[in-house]
Amino acid sequence: MNYTRNEIKAGVMVLLSIGILVVFILLISGLSTDTAVKEYRVMLRHTGGIVKGSLVRYGGMQAGKVIHVAINPEDPALIEFHLEIDSKIPVKTDSRAFLNSVGLLDDYYIEIQPGSGTAPDLAANGIIPSHEAVQFTQLAQPVQDLSAQMEVVLGRVNDIFNDQSRQHVASIVGQLDSLVMLNNQNLQLITANLVETSNSFAHIGRHFEDQLISDDMRLDSTWQNIEQTAQNLNEMTTQLRQTAETLNVMMATNDQQVNASIENIYQISENLRSFSAQVKARPWSLVRKNEPALRKLPEHK
Repeated sequence: MNYTRNEIKAGVMVLLSIGILVVFILLISGLSTDTAVKEYRVMLRHTGGIVKGSLVRYGGMQAGKVIHVAINPEDPALIEFHLEIDSKIPVKTDSRAFLNSVGLLDDYYIEIQPGSGTAPDLAANGIIPSHEAVQFTQLAQPVQDLSAQMEVVLGRVNDIFNDQSRQHVASIVGQLDSLVMLNNQNLQLITANLVETSNSFAHIGRHFEDQLISDDMRLDSTWQNIEQTAQNLNEMTTQLRQTAETLNVMMATNDQQVNASIENIYQISENLRSFSAQVKARPWSLVRKNEPALRKLPEHK
């Protein structure tokens, strides 16, 4: 079969368009035919609308997709997600997986929180630890319960302020008006007494203020006298300290003189004792310089 030049050109354009479309789809989905991937598992209690093909992010960055969603056969309360993640993504043993969304009304995706740099890498087909994130629908439930309680409270408030209650309140207000009108004169008298009492208090306050000013002046004078007395006491203390120091010096000097006098008296006493002993031994020394000659006994005939 022979093709015209235009048909060949059209076929080439169609093939190029198909190729470009395939490449574009691969780029959009974040997948590449030559990219190595690893599979991991995540256990959560709520899917949040996650289905096969849902996005998986690592620290907010697109990292892979969900390839399988099923109930955990060991624990029916858990939903098991099988993830296909680029092998270059460093999933650690202390990484955490949870449901997240860009906005309040956007679709959920599985977010993997990066672990620490010192933790070892999680092995392929390992279970990534997870924690349950509070979803918008779960937050809306307490608001709905509060709204129902508010409706009950408003209903009770409406019951309290019904027509009968309003009439009763109006009756009480009317009675109060009548009471005020009847006691208007007493109120005026009480008001006048209050004004007079206020004036009396003002007069007492002024008198008290004048008394305080006078007392302040007396206190100032008293403080001046106390300060002068304290200064005089300080001067007297200084003089007494100087006198004590002088007495100490005098005592020290007199002690030396007294010690010298006692020493002299001791020497005199020793001299007198020696002189007395000498007089007793040689009484002739008081009148003669030399010792007298011995007397000769008379000879017997």
